[in-house]
Amino acid sequence: MMTRYCGRDFTPKEFEQIRSLIKQNPEFNRKRLSKEVCRTLQWLKPDGKLKDMSCRVAMLRMHKDGLIALPPPTHAKTLLHHLRSKHAHAFLFLLGKRKRIDTLFHEIWLDSCHSLIRHYNVKLSGWATITEKLC
Repeated sequence: MMTRYCGRDFTPKEFEQIRSLIKQNPEFNRKRLSKEVCRTLQWLKPDGKLKDMSCRVAMLRMHKDGLIALPPPTHAKTLLHHLRSKHAHAFLFLLGKRKRIDTLFHEIWLDSCHSLIRHYNVKLSGWATITEKLC
């Protein structure tokens, strides 16, 4: 039985090929995977170039439908869509300052700690000194 994504019909064998490609290349990001899938399945535009953008959209829909398991997103914009917290605005603000992702998440974590301390009125000796040094 064939399943249609982005104007292309995929066979069960092709889904297996995609799953195998993902499993054999855990270091590949989504962009790299889409290019490899296009090469493997010969999914090309009329001019002979890879249809990697259509493939990326198709693979995301396959992932959402539970047919394949994509690696986590690696770009900040995509990570923001997956970030479902009260810190989304802070994340955007910090992102505008062009900070590294690990630094952003560290700062969000610190902000969460500060919020919890204020909320529960926890008195920890030396906490302010420690967090000031970390920031």
